[in-house]
Amino acid sequence: MKILPFLSLTPLLFFSPILAQERTDSLSFRMETAVVVSNGDDAPLWLTANRYGMGSNAARSAYLRAGAAWQKEMKKNWRIGLGLDLSGGKNLASKVWLQQAYADISWKMQTLSIGSKERAGFPLEKNERLTSGWMVEGTNMRPIPQIRGEIKEYLAIPGTRGWVAFKGHLCYGYFTDGNWQEDFVAPGNEFTRKVLYHSKSLMIRLGNREKLPVEFEFGLLTAAQFGGDKMKKNADGSVSLLYDMPEGLKDFWKIFFPKQQSTLQNVQGNHCGSWNFGLNYSS
Repeated sequence: MKILPFLSLTPLLFFSPILAQERTDSLSFRMETAVVVSNGDDAPLWLTANRYGMGSNAARSAYLRAGAAWQKEMKKNWRIGLGLDLSGGKNLASKVWLQQAYADISWKMQTLSIGSKERAGFPLEKNERLTSGWMVEGTNMRPIPQIRGEIKEYLAIPGTRGWVAFKGHLCYGYFTDGNWQEDFVAPGNEFTRKVLYHSKSLMIRLGNREKLPVEFEFGLLTAAQFGGDKMKKNADGSVSLLYDMPEGLKDFWKIFFPKQQSTLQNVQGNHCGSWNFGLNYSS
């Protein structure tokens, strides 16, 4: 496949501190655009992958993106962050959409994050420009709206003198691709809508770099889909409800502790996850 002109204007970031006595506020703006043109049937994978759903497999596509982010440090170790990111394009899954819209409230090392935000595979962050993807959750899809509590950096457990630390997160969210599935699926086939999302992780680190250059870390990352409606698209384009999947308060608890019904099926929800181990040496 021959590739004709490809144009990408990398993000332009402008930082301008808000006038304040302590000068702990910051406001940044972002603008980005990209155009892909080729004479093949599909765009090259390396121009569309790991872009949080901003790309398209269409041979010709374009998008324009603009956003702003505001951060403020407050007294007693409190911090607030707000972000808004609006996008639009041609030959993409949507013509106009909110790529990011979030509010972060942090105290010391703990953060409560509400909304849609691009998250680089926490707690297994990688360089997005070098990796081919993640095992459980990746950066090919648009951000999922969610309520999320997390400790982003390793926090030492009191009484261990820095030899044992942990980090992790817990969240519940909502998939927003129901309308797209309804348009995309062929008559006679099934699809889901209003599906809920759950994810959690816990990583433990053993070691103290100040005393020993070797550290061992291990932990678990899981993600799950549950609730929502199972639908069928009829020949005339209408849809019929096949099954209203459970999503009551007790189901939020059940999805937190998954139980296996068979070798291929869980009692509730669709689960995936990974056990993770790492041995680090600092010279």
